[in-house]
Amino acid sequence: RDHGPISQKEAVQLGIEIGFAVKELWDRGKVHRDIKPANIMRRASNGQFVLLDAGLAFDVQGESLSIGPVGTPKYFSPEQFQFNDRRTMLDFR
Repeated sequence: RDHGPISQKEAVQLGIEIGFAVKELWDRGKVHRDIKPANIMRRASNGQFVLLDAGLAFDVQGESLSIGPVGTPKYFSPEQFQFNDRRTMLDFR
């Protein structure tokens, strides 16, 4: 489905599948930093929701190549505005 609201069942499915994607990134030491509706797509083949555009993912062990906050401010977590302390502030939540 390309337009319109999703059902309650689909919303639960979306939450679970994107939650697993976030956990998988965290298990690999990454924080996505740009989770927003435009970065969530649905596979036509099986209806599974997938999280896209991990290009801004932050490596919690290494240095980020980006300078300053990155992502879409409208969807920032409060911690993303604390750029000076992001290594200790950002996590999978």
